[in-house]
Formats: sequence, C-alpha cells, structure tokens
Amino acid sequence: MNGVNLFISYLILSGSLYTAVSASEAAPLLYLILDLPAIFGWIPFLFSSLFFIIPAIRWFQIRRLTRNRQEKNIRKRIFKAVYRKPLKFCTIDYVLREVNGAVSEVNLSSDIIKKMMDELILDQEGNMVITEEASVAYTFPHINLEQSEVEHIRSSSRPETSLGQIILDAD
Repeated sequence: MNGVNLFISYLILSGSLYTAVSASEAAPLLYLILDLPAIFGWIPFLFSSLFFIIPAIRWFQIRRLTRNRQEKNIRKRIFKAVYRKPLKFCTIDYVLREVNGAVSEVNLSSDIIKKMMDELILDQEGNMVITEEASVAYTFPHINLEQSEVEHIRSSSRPETSLGQIILDAD
C-alpha cells in the first residue's frame, strides 16, 4: 500500500497526473486535490518513503551488530581454548584443533585465529615465544596466575566446615 501511496504522490508532485486529468473531463474535487501538492503530494510522499528508508538504515545497523557479535563469539571460543591449556604454550595448531572441534560451530581458519590471538595478547598482556619446532606459541601469565590462585583457593577451602554450625528450628 505504501508503494502505491509513494507512486501516486510522486505523480502528483511531478505533474504527470495533472496533465492526464486535464485532458479528460474530471470532477472539481480532483482538481482541488491536484492543486494542493503540499498536502496530497509531499506529505504522503515523505510518509510513505519512511517505510522504505527506515528498514534500509536498520539493515546497515543490523549487519554491523551481527559482525560484532560474530567477532565476540570467535573471541569467546579462542578464550575457551586458552583457558583449557593455561600453564603451557598455546600454539595456533592447538587453538585451531580446540576451536574447530565442536561440530555445531563454524570452522575457523588459521588466519582468523592468528589475528584474534594477536589481539588477545595485547588485551591480556600475553607473550609470544618461539618453540623448539620453530613455531609461534602464546603464553598468558596473568591468566596462569589467576587460574593457579583459583586452584589454591579451591584446594584450601573445606566446604564441610566453612558453613559453621547449623541450627534447625522445629517450630
């Protein structure tokens, strides 16, 4: 319906409809409509064009948000692989196997993983080292420290005594 409104208002604004009506015997009401292009031309044209412009603008925004969400999902998958192997070096091959191991996820290329690992090193203050096989490996000392502290806290806590004395009230 908005396409029809847009088309008719365009015809009113361009004057094409006026020349077609003036060639035939038209009612005086039709001449009144055609003589007021601001009301019957511009307003419907702008209103109907909004129904086409707003979805077009939203399409670009949704595309950008989808791309950001995909990048965050890739980053999350790489983080998961790094946290599984915290105390050792993480090579691109290891991260590639861990990230592409899930059947439901889209497989990532080594170029994407290398780019994301380089960003992760900057964000997490990691290090790049060369292994004995002459490949690049990544270490994350802050993540290693956090995980060792968590393991220490878990091992030192005794859940059976940490709750204190439990008193039941029968009333």
